Amino acid sequence: MSTLPSRVQQSFPGGDREGPESLDRQRQGIDALYAQLASAINDNIGSLEVVVTASIPSAGSDQDGKIVIEDAGTLDCNLIVYKGGQRYRFVGSLF
Repeated sequence: MSTLPSRVQQSFPGGDREGPESLDRQRQGIDALYAQLASAINDNIGSLEVVVTASIPSAGSDQDGKIVIEDAGTLDCNLIVYKGGQRYRFVGSLF
């Protein structure tokens, strides 16, 4: 039985099976997601806004495609990406 959450299994080809081939397909899926994120950032770089944490918009389909930089204070910044009615936070140390 797979230990991956069902959302991950659905997101990556082979996510419902374990083994080297499955892991390779999952890595390819992750690489594709990172490429899409990089493309979205490049497309929106001129319109990125810096928003303090308390003012970050709630997730919702009306925010889809929006990318903002979260100013969490004390030189702590995060990248926020809205997609599929959800909000994804990339912690500053990861990007």
